[in-house]
Amino acid sequence: MQTVSPNGTRGANSSAQLPHGNANGVPQIDEQMIRSLCRCSNPRCDCQKAEGNVHCPAHDDNSPSLSVTTTGDGKTLFKCHSGCTQDAVLNALRGVPAPLPSIRSNIAQKPAKSRANGTFSWQHATIYPYTDETDATLFEVGRIGNGAEKRISQRKPNGRGGWLYQLTDVRRVLYRLPEVLAAQIVFICEGEKAADAVNGELAEAGLQGEYIATTSPHGAGKWRDEYAAILSGKTVCVLPDNDEQGSSHADAVCRSCGSAGAGVKRLELPKLPVKGDAADFLSNGGTVEKLIKLFEAAAAWLPSTSDTTEPKQARRYPRLTLGEIFARPRLDYLIQGIFVERGTGVISADYGGFKSFLALDMGLCVATGRSWMGRATKQGGVVYITPEGSYQHADRVRAWMRFHNIQQLPQNFEIIELPVQIGDATQRQTLIDELREMNPAFVIFDTVAKCNVGRDENDSATAGLFTDGMEQIARELNSFVLAIHHNNKQGTARGSNALPANVDASVTLKCSSGRVVTINCDRVKGAPFEAFSLIGRIVETGEVDEHGAPFTSLVFEPTDAPTATVPQADQTREKILSALREAGPNGLTATEWQQASGLSPSRFYDYRDQLTQPDGPVTKNGRRYQVTPITPITPNRSESEREFYSDYSDDALASEQSEFAGTKSKRRPKNSPDAEPYGVTGYATADEVVI
Repeated sequence: MQTVSPNGTRGANSSAQLPHGNANGVPQIDEQMIRSLCRCSNPRCDCQKAEGNVHCPAHDDNSPSLSVTTTGDGKTLFKCHSGCTQDAVLNALRGVPAPLPSIRSNIAQKPAKSRANGTFSWQHATIYPYTDETDATLFEVGRIGNGAEKRISQRKPNGRGGWLYQLTDVRRVLYRLPEVLAAQIVFICEGEKAADAVNGELAEAGLQGEYIATTSPHGAGKWRDEYAAILSGKTVCVLPDNDEQGSSHADAVCRSCGSAGAGVKRLELPKLPVKGDAADFLSNGGTVEKLIKLFEAAAAWLPSTSDTTEPKQARRYPRLTLGEIFARPRLDYLIQGIFVERGTGVISADYGGFKSFLALDMGLCVATGRSWMGRATKQGGVVYITPEGSYQHADRVRAWMRFHNIQQLPQNFEIIELPVQIGDATQRQTLIDELREMNPAFVIFDTVAKCNVGRDENDSATAGLFTDGMEQIARELNSFVLAIHHNNKQGTARGSNALPANVDASVTLKCSSGRVVTINCDRVKGAPFEAFSLIGRIVETGEVDEHGAPFTSLVFEPTDAPTATVPQADQTREKILSALREAGPNGLTATEWQQASGLSPSRFYDYRDQLTQPDGPVTKNGRRYQVTPITPITPNRSESEREFYSDYSDDALASEQSEFAGTKSKRRPKNSPDAEPYGVTGYATADEVVI
């Protein structure tokens, strides 16, 4: 406590002195003078008591907090119990008029004190008033800043036109109570900022009245059952913040409102950052129309049998009852029966196994909302990351559009040609931040090798980091993330088994005969699908080169071809054909081919003789072996022609596959002398195509 001598000099610990008189002619500072200066004009105020506290002149002290007394040796002691420093009180005493008015204009400009955050300036705060049913102010919440810089203070009217900076004996109510009472559908947010963001969008859309957004005061964990009583008979939609505390708070709100007789839904908003709320949803591309659609589609919240009125204690490892699990909304499919709308997956195939063709096909179907191979898709944006090059995709997309009779180029399908190293946290976060604006439903990485450069794919820890990165992208973008991968010599995903084991869906493609591809479900969380087959059709893109030769590409469609697992003999046969395809248009000599296949000479020559039969998929040209050319299918063939081609023999189909995957996209004239080695007379496809 500071001491002041009768002549205005401070105690022994300081040499500073007060003047003997102030602007009002006060001759000295003593207890009676301080009391006279610091009493207000309200005769009922506690400051009028002979030995009670008076108003501190250093802050907006509507509840007297300055104690004053005189010691035996005549020294005056004073202390502000609201925390003002002695110097602040002394400096304020110099200019205080007497008597003190009930509301002083100079004090109104002083900042209030917030014990948690230091000085709090209400002049710079966003103020949220809480009112009763008649719209009379009960108290106000002030907010400055966001996130870690957020500072909160509260105050209530003192009944004399000023404020008291504590909420003792104040009735707590829901934010915007009169509008809550009038509405039928109530969104409950965690915080006034989020509630006002929703209400602003509702008002702009002309929907405020039927809908209203509110919150309870004092943040998460402070919900009271009395708030829920006024919600009986209404429909309540709880919008949790994206963190553990927000989830626990939402649980308590749901239980309370459900017990009070309200219809309850709990809606986890998509695309929220960590600790994000409804305001972040709206600022990151969400709309009030989308919010209402999500609300309408959300399942009703159901209490678990173990729910009690007591809130659960926060646990490091929260436990969920079966009732809570059942109450969660079911994930919809991105591609029906194969990929869910949020998760991770991998498609693997041999070199030349058409995996990039099919991934592109999936992406285009999602972007346009078309079914994929008879399976419904959920339309959304698609990002295709293809560091191996996208120049070949133009012909593929043109052929796909002609085949499906699509006239308008998909607008929400975008390609990134630079590699993104998924295992690198910085690159991964940069990608997530840049994709938030697009809000893609489907993200495709083609291939794992290009997006995991310099890392040992045989190491399980490396594979775990890769799949963890995929999961982060899927979680933060609320998307399905698909990685395209190569098979090993055994026909399974190359590298560590941790890669296919740690994703939600693992699919392997098998080229059984010709361009017939079997889609095999290695593992899908939920409901594995039965294997099914597709057949690739060579389709003209609608463009020609300078010599009039049409450009072509490949498009897949369902077929009734057998889907049995490829026998070992057929796998060896395909291995030999793959070695020849990879050699390019010039083919290989017998010795080169045998060495490239990795087979012993005796086994190789047995297969070579089978493949070079008159109707086989391989042709011998001098000393070199090449794939057998075929004629492409155009999209305007009659139904009978299409049936004819779908009934190709295995060898003929194999020749088509070999021709397509092993030829060049260089455009050659029909009569060019070196056109024949490129597989299709007068047409061009390429081994530079990434498949």
